[in-house]
Amino acid sequence: MFTDYNKFVELFSYSPSNSLILLIIFIVFGRLFIVNWKNKKEGWQTKAWINGIITLVSFLILAFFTSQIN
Repeated sequence: MFTDYNKFVELFSYSPSNSLILLIIFIVFGRLFIVNWKNKKEGWQTKAWINGIITLVSFLILAFFTSQIN
């Protein structure tokens, strides 16, 4: 029973450095989303969608798959 759990945790966990990279991606693309939304230049909706999806995916990975530091 515990070996299956350990394999699951190993598969869906990241090191602190990988988590930091995901956090930076989350911040940068979230900021780009807000800037595109405010400026509303040509093609802003497509850029906002792309930035929003990248932000959402990085947040979900951080929220649900990042290991806890012991």
